[in-house]
Amino acid sequence: MLLTGHEKGRQDKTRRSRAKRTNTEHAKAQHRQCHGLGHRTCTEMVAKYSCLSGSKHQNNVKQEE
Repeated sequence: MLLTGHEKGRQDKTRRSRAKRTNTEHAKAQHRQCHGLGHRTCTEMVAKYSCLSGSKHQNNVKQEE
């Protein structure tokens, strides 16, 4: 399939804008995950805090007994 100059230009433009959009989305995602704690992912943060809250809960149970 031969592309005319106009179609070829439009194809390049969409490819370029798509790459730009994914870069900004990636930056936003990194900013949302980080909050000054390096490159930790959301799941790691949730696991860390759920472990902390779990240990606090266990400590409270031990004190009550």
